[in-house]
Amino acid sequence: KDEIIVSVRTDGTANNANVGAKLTFQDGQVAGEQSATLNTSGAETTNISFKNANGWPAGKYRAEVMVDGKAAGTPQEFEVK
Repeated sequence: KDEIIVSVRTDGTANNANVGAKLTFQDGQVAGEQSATLNTSGAETTNISFKNANGWPAGKYRAEVMVDGKAAGTPQEFEVK
Protein backbone atom coordinates (compact mmCIF):
# COMPACT_ATOMS: atom_id res chain seq x y z
CA LYS A 1 0.00 0.00 0.00
CA ASP A 2 3.03 2.26 -0.28
CA GLU A 3 2.85 5.36 -2.42
CA ILE A 4 4.81 5.23 -5.69
CA ILE A 5 6.60 8.48 -6.50
CA VAL A 6 7.98 9.35 -9.91
CA SER A 7 10.54 12.17 -9.62
CA VAL A 8 11.12 14.29 -12.71
CA ARG A 9 14.18 16.54 -12.86
CA THR A 10 13.93 19.48 -15.21
CA ASP A 11 16.45 22.13 -16.11
CA GLY A 12 15.54 25.34 -17.87
CA THR A 13 12.60 27.65 -18.25
CA ALA A 14 9.07 26.35 -18.64
CA ASN A 15 5.81 28.30 -18.60
CA ASN A 16 2.69 26.20 -18.12
CA ALA A 17 4.40 23.05 -19.40
CA ASN A 18 2.49 19.86 -18.72
CA VAL A 19 4.56 17.02 -17.24
CA GLY A 20 2.84 13.67 -16.91
CA ALA A 21 3.72 10.22 -15.69
CA LYS A 22 2.11 6.90 -16.54
CA LEU A 23 2.51 3.60 -14.70
CA THR A 24 1.96 0.43 -16.70
CA PHE A 25 1.61 -3.04 -15.14
CA GLN A 26 3.44 -6.03 -16.65
CA ASP A 27 0.32 -7.12 -18.56
CA GLY A 28 0.14 -3.75 -20.36
CA GLN A 29 -2.71 -2.42 -18.22
CA VAL A 30 -2.36 1.25 -17.25
CA ALA A 31 -2.04 1.33 -13.46
CA GLY A 32 -2.22 5.11 -13.16
CA GLU A 33 -1.70 8.45 -14.87
CA GLN A 34 -1.00 11.79 -13.22
CA SER A 35 0.13 15.19 -14.43
CA ALA A 36 1.33 18.53 -13.15
CA THR A 37 1.84 22.00 -14.64
CA LEU A 38 5.37 23.38 -14.49
CA ASN A 39 6.46 26.98 -14.24
CA THR A 40 10.22 26.89 -13.79
CA SER A 41 13.19 29.16 -14.28
CA GLY A 42 15.98 26.69 -13.53
CA ALA A 43 16.74 23.23 -12.21
CA GLU A 44 13.83 21.67 -10.31
CA THR A 45 12.48 18.30 -9.28
CA THR A 46 8.78 17.58 -9.57
CA ASN A 47 7.35 14.57 -7.73
CA ILE A 48 4.28 12.85 -9.14
CA SER A 49 2.57 10.51 -6.66
CA PHE A 50 0.52 7.41 -7.27
CA LYS A 51 -1.64 5.76 -4.60
CA ASN A 52 -3.68 2.58 -4.66
CA ALA A 53 -6.09 2.17 -1.73
CA ASN A 54 -6.24 -1.59 -2.40
CA GLY A 55 -2.47 -1.98 -2.56
CA TRP A 56 -0.32 -2.47 -5.64
CA PRO A 57 -0.44 -5.96 -7.14
CA ALA A 58 2.93 -7.71 -7.04
CA GLY A 59 4.73 -7.66 -10.37
CA LYS A 60 6.74 -5.52 -12.73
CA TYR A 61 5.80 -1.94 -13.58
CA ARG A 62 7.05 0.64 -16.05
CA ALA A 63 7.07 4.39 -15.40
CA GLU A 64 7.04 6.73 -18.40
CA VAL A 65 7.33 10.52 -18.33
CA MET A 66 5.91 12.91 -20.91
CA VAL A 67 6.37 16.67 -21.30
CA ASP A 68 3.67 18.41 -23.28
CA GLY A 69 2.54 15.00 -24.57
CA LYS A 70 5.97 13.93 -25.84
CA ALA A 71 8.08 11.15 -24.32
CA ALA A 72 10.88 12.49 -22.12
CA GLY A 73 13.77 10.54 -20.67
CA THR A 74 14.10 6.78 -20.55
CA PRO A 75 11.18 4.70 -19.20
CA GLN A 76 12.09 3.07 -15.88
CA GLU A 77 11.07 -0.41 -14.78
CA PHE A 78 10.63 -1.50 -11.17
CA GLU A 79 9.05 -4.35 -9.26
CA VAL A 80 6.53 -4.49 -6.44
CA LYS A 81 7.03 -7.55 -4.22
